[in-house]
Parts: sequence; C-alpha cells; structure tokens
Amino acid sequence: MNKSNTPRVSTLTERLFICSMPCGISYADSGREERGDYKRLAFRPYSSGALEFCRGADKWKEMITAHAAQTPNGTKVSTSSCGQYIIMGHGVRGTDD
Repeated sequence: MNKSNTPRVSTLTERLFICSMPCGISYADSGREERGDYKRLAFRPYSSGALEFCRGADKWKEMITAHAAQTPNGTKVSTSSCGQYIIMGHGVRGTDD
C-alpha cells in the first residue's frame, strides 16, 4: 500500500536507486523495502571494483552491470560535489598509475 500521495514507481529503470557510499556504490530497488530501507540489490566496493550481487537481484543484473561498465577499474569516480574522487579498483594490482 502506498502511504503517500505520490504515484508508485513501476518500471525497473525508474526503481533502480544508485548511491555513492563511503566504501563503494550501492544499488537498490526503491520500489521495495527490506528492514526499513530500500531492498539492496548489489554493491561495488571502490577497492576491488567487483560487483557483489544480493539474492533476488537476477532481473536487475543486466542493468546494474551496464552501469558498472561505465567506470572500469582505474577510472576516477567522483565521491563528492567538491571535487573529491577515488580510483575504482584501487586495491587491485595494476590499477594504480
């Protein structure tokens, strides 16, 4: 049941919530809640750059993988609005320049 007056978000593209967190990029389903928060689908730590999918994220894998492919290991990833960044996969050998 939708408790607010806002319309329900229906398509997978509209529901995919992508958030830059202190340790990596988090992917969640904004249309479903689990333990009081959006249902977590995947996480991509900055240190390894490897996608870690959660159970039940099968129908989202293609979309999340396509997003992650935009920032391969060795790429600068913005982490703030004031110009801070981190190198994706900085903990993997061969990504430090």
